[in-house]
Amino acid sequence: MKRALRGPFRPMLFNSMEVVPMPTHHAGAMPPDLATLAVFDVTEFPFVVVRNDAIASTGYAQRWLDDMHVLMRHGEPFVMIFPPARPEEAHDDRKERGMWLKQNRAALAAVCRALITIEPDPAEREAARANASGIEKAFGIPLDVTASLDDAKQAGRQRLAEAV
Repeated sequence: MKRALRGPFRPMLFNSMEVVPMPTHHAGAMPPDLATLAVFDVTEFPFVVVRNDAIASTGYAQRWLDDMHVLMRHGEPFVMIFPPARPEEAHDDRKERGMWLKQNRAALAAVCRALITIEPDPAEREAARANASGIEKAFGIPLDVTASLDDAKQAGRQRLAEAV
């Protein structure tokens, strides 16, 4: 059973985007320029957690677009975590997210070290793992599947350390 990668991505282009290195923040120290994000919880940056309530309604794309611009301009490496019990996205939002990922592989990979999905159910976790390599190939970013938020943060720490 194939499942679409879920998350708040929307097509946009970063053709001339420059990633400027910034000081590394420790988890729990939210950078001030990220304080206004609506779709992502960055209170434990570099862990960027998708807010399920923010993506539950059709038309969240503009909020996502605004947030993604801020994250990309911030330029500091992060991992994006998708919590369990994700709501179904509108077809158009999911389609736009996938197109954006394909169009902006390099720009996103410059700052996003991994997409990490949390699947508490063992069968769902295995199904997600079976699809991970295809998603990684399509989008150029590693996809990790974990059982809990603690496991997701550990996987994120490992991915961030690999990039150093």
